[in-house]
Amino acid sequence: MILVADSGSTKADWNLVDDKGNVVKQASTIGLNPLFINTEGIIAELEKTLMPEMGGNAISNVYFYGASCSSDERKAVVADALKQLFTGSSVMVDHDMLAAARALCGNEPGFAAILGTGSNSCYYNGVDIVDNIPALGFILGDEGSGAYIGRMLIREYIYETLPAELHTQFTADYSLTKDDIFAAVYSKPLPNRFLAQFARFCTRNQGNPYIEAILTRAIDDFFVHHICRYEKHKQHPVGFVGSVAHYHSEILKKVAEKHGVMVGKIVDAPITALTLYHINQAL
Repeated sequence: MILVADSGSTKADWNLVDDKGNVVKQASTIGLNPLFINTEGIIAELEKTLMPEMGGNAISNVYFYGASCSSDERKAVVADALKQLFTGSSVMVDHDMLAAARALCGNEPGFAAILGTGSNSCYYNGVDIVDNIPALGFILGDEGSGAYIGRMLIREYIYETLPAELHTQFTADYSLTKDDIFAAVYSKPLPNRFLAQFARFCTRNQGNPYIEAILTRAIDDFFVHHICRYEKHKQHPVGFVGSVAHYHSEILKKVAEKHGVMVGKIVDAPITALTLYHINQAL
């Protein structure tokens, strides 16, 4: 059996595949981003949420793709936890950008992008990522992501520049004071997830011109700082994974057309196509 996992900063999806290529068990856990959780924290979390489902199975290989798993040091944080939980299994940990590329492109070359809690992009040659505009995280970058959109929205809420009806609705939905927001962003763990939750407010209010302008500006920033910087960005379609891309696909397509970019597949989560990639590799 093999276990395939795709983890963003908010959620991780897990598929257990038998020797005939059938998905026999599925599970979801919190996102395991090594920037925000250590090896001991991962073990504690998975012992509660994953092992009751997946433990006890004869798993030969674990393929884990995760947000921020781009350096050897951060990969080791996750790999050490998985090796302790799945003793005797071969463990591979790599970046969620590679998961997106394999899910969207399979064995074909193309561009892949993530627009979820965070954002990222790459050019993929059908085997590996060969070009990647640096992702700077939610403080310095993450253009077009849920955290970026949430930051734009919460800033306008605090400045009281939202239209009155949106300001009133936001207050009713979240009941947050300025001090609550400052504590969550500057003092508490996982500030990127805190900010990203407000992207759902934009999703619920799609069609409102003010919200549409925020979403358009955020996604346009992603194209300007990422997609349009690749030399061949007009020669291959760009595929997208992530909740922002999924729920705001029409805005994404309009922004892409403005920049002369072809849009490929758009999927909410890559786990199904990623699992199929590993099934095809194994069979």
